[in-house]
Amino acid sequence: MPIISLKTKKIHIDLKLVNLLVFIILNIFLVSCSKSLSRDEGQKYLRAFDNEFIQLFARINETEASGAIQALSLLPEIPLPLFFVNELDEKTGLQSYNFQKMKGIYTYLPENNVIKKTNQCDSVCILFPFKTNDDSLTRFILTDYSESTTALLMMFPQIYKATITANTRKLADISFKGVVKHELPADAEMKLLFSNFQIQLTMKTSFKKTHGTIKMRIEISEDNKPILSGRIITDVKITEYKTLVYNNKTIELDVFPLKIRFESALDFSSSTSGKFIEEFNNNSNFEIFTHSGDKVGDVFLAHVTGRDRINFHIKYGDGYTENLEDLLLSVKKIINFKIIQLKPLS
Repeated sequence: MPIISLKTKKIHIDLKLVNLLVFIILNIFLVSCSKSLSRDEGQKYLRAFDNEFIQLFARINETEASGAIQALSLLPEIPLPLFFVNELDEKTGLQSYNFQKMKGIYTYLPENNVIKKTNQCDSVCILFPFKTNDDSLTRFILTDYSESTTALLMMFPQIYKATITANTRKLADISFKGVVKHELPADAEMKLLFSNFQIQLTMKTSFKKTHGTIKMRIEISEDNKPILSGRIITDVKITEYKTLVYNNKTIELDVFPLKIRFESALDFSSSTSGKFIEEFNNNSNFEIFTHSGDKVGDVFLAHVTGRDRINFHIKYGDGYTENLEDLLLSVKKIINFKIIQLKPLS
């Protein structure tokens, strides 16, 4: 019996060794097969990525849920969090949203261009015109909401649950959970379910003596198939003005057929005025790869005469460089995107 046991153990060790050697050989083989692409090869992958990225968000934008949210956002004085405030927090004096006070059924009256409370209910239900296959009216129903004060002179949602329905059919399901620690937004999870799409965002924060580290993930699936995934890891600290500064960032984005990786050690709180581009390029590593591991190129910032915004350029393996905004429509849309400030109403 002892002899058999020893032989069995020896065979087990040998198999582990074989598996390790195979793993090492495969990794060496894969690395040796990867290459840096030329401009022509790289452009093919970039254009394929650009098309996939634009088509994905076009399909999302064409859903009934997306159309309903856009129609709702155009209405005046929307009685919802982030659009409306109805009281002051007793401790901080910050404007806040009291869900209990806002409960009721609200109807948009187009003849007066107002949203009027028409009845009582146990949620905040807004009826507004948006035509679907089921009805000419759509309902945005906020079933639960709460928020908490933070040291950043802002309120942070802790619970947000809502649905969008047309007649009896649910167009979307929205849920958000947030956690505040040390008077700061710490953890969060948001899920959006609509049409055949699923979007999930998560945030986890670990606190240290001088700063915190935030880890965020985004996953977009279509028909339960992963389409886009992204990951952000960044250090964050609070300035004396109660604002946040993000340093030591790692950002990864995976959209077929590319994988994008960005790493930066730039300290934005001490960046020299007028030298941001140089400091960004010296302290950052911005690379694009194919799914098979081939390198498409290195991305960097450049000065462009006549343009007063950030200009992303790419350098291919053959040394050729070009402006990504001139090549990719998605980059142009992102760079030209403007955030509209929604003014809360008291």
